[in-house]
Amino acid sequence: MSNKVKDWAEEYSLSFFLEPLMGLESFAVRRSFGGLAIYLRGKNVCFLCEDSVTRTYKDKTADGPLWHGFLFPTDYKHQESLMKEWPSLTQHAVLKKWVYLPMSAEDFEATATQIIQKIKKGDERFGVEPSKNKKSAGHTRKKNVRNRKAANNG
Repeated sequence: MSNKVKDWAEEYSLSFFLEPLMGLESFAVRRSFGGLAIYLRGKNVCFLCEDSVTRTYKDKTADGPLWHGFLFPTDYKHQESLMKEWPSLTQHAVLKKWVYLPMSAEDFEATATQIIQKIKKGDERFGVEPSKNKKSAGHTRKKNVRNRKAANNG
């Protein structure tokens, strides 16, 4: 395990669920929004988050923590079959296109293990291609600030 992987693996208590994926050639991790975005075969296949406090995001409020467990990026067309196969999965309150396995689920460990194995085997219901055309909000914001400054100075 590389030092980089060790760093985030030690930081996230749920990272051991990802061990079956770590040895795969296409495995990649990016820190994102206070969690870990996991990529396999070029697709974002899951998001690990461990914020056990936040229940509100913008105008959305949830009964439990919004970001405490695993989120699995998927297309709407796959949600029904995924939630039928794993009843602990729900549509995420904020990211409606993704399904959420909250750490509070009674069968969290068994479900997380099964889903990670399905992802490893290439279950097409899991994963979305990262957007190539969208610019980050920060990039756009910086550009707009520069344009305003240039307009005010010119």
